[in-house]
Amino acid sequence: MERTWTTVGKKLSEPRKGALITLFDGIEWKPIKHGDSFGMGIAMALTKLAQEFGSFQRYAMDGNDSWPFHVIAFEKRYKNGLGRVYVADTGCELIPLASDLFPKEVGS
Repeated sequence: MERTWTTVGKKLSEPRKGALITLFDGIEWKPIKHGDSFGMGIAMALTKLAQEFGSFQRYAMDGNDSWPFHVIAFEKRYKNGLGRVYVADTGCELIPLASDLFPKEVGS
């Protein structure tokens, strides 16, 4: 797995990196189904990210009550592997924190 941290999200992620890694690795994923109704943060993130990456298959929300944001995550399968995007929802803006790429094993 290759994780890339964004520079735009560094102010939020850097002081919480260990906790965010634990959160990312333990997040509970839910399927995105046609007709699902989402809160504004998820709906806005899905719309914005879909413009660049296409549609996603699963999502998750998590966070820590002491943080000034919650994490929204999205997952998508590609021909060459699995991609995940983690976004901070501050209530006023959405800030990309990190992304993961799980390359597809050769022969699978």
